[in-house]
Amino acid sequence: MPSLELYVTEDRPQTSQLRALLEKQDAVILRRNYYEPERHTAALAGRVRVNAVLTVDVTHPPQPAQAEGEVEDFSGKFAKGVEIWMLADSGPVRVYLDEEELAGALTLFEAYTRVEKFQPAFVRLDQRSIGLGYRFREGLEIGIQGVLAHDEMPEEGLSALSAIVELEDDREARYVLRLEHRAIGDFEDLLRSAGRWLAVNSYQNVLGT
Repeated sequence: MPSLELYVTEDRPQTSQLRALLEKQDAVILRRNYYEPERHTAALAGRVRVNAVLTVDVTHPPQPAQAEGEVEDFSGKFAKGVEIWMLADSGPVRVYLDEEELAGALTLFEAYTRVEKFQPAFVRLDQRSIGLGYRFREGLEIGIQGVLAHDEMPEEGLSALSAIVELEDDREARYVLRLEHRAIGDFEDLLRSAGRWLAVNSYQNVLGT
């Protein structure tokens, strides 16, 4: 059965808006929510933790619009997104995702649901002839594909590998976490739960304005 694979490169290709704000000296976290998988399986227990986060620059907070039709400027002053902790074989790693990235990531799971219903495509996915993947700004890549025995190269060689990076690349350190099939649905639940919470929480309603 296909498994859930999470990869994180040590060097971040980009920095999320959430991390950029959190690294400011006067940034504070307004609210953080922690989610457990709705299915309550052990697939992610102790391996993945997802928090929805709101943060603001208290020295230069967003200012309310002064005139009707004027848009409030939140750039660099307020951010919301998701904090993911994962315990890879090489140690724990934390990645931040901006709220706007969640919609793209969830299309990965929607695509997997469609593949599950089409047996020829599902077989190819399970055999790693094809793979599904999504990459976030900070270098976290989610992959759904069949299980590969990493202690031996398949007889077909590289032709048996999907487009998602599988093998260790000495040019950069990486954190890799491979989880069993049932973790796919659990991880989707976590992202959807965090997304729903972020959708109804904003700078204004946290402050009661």
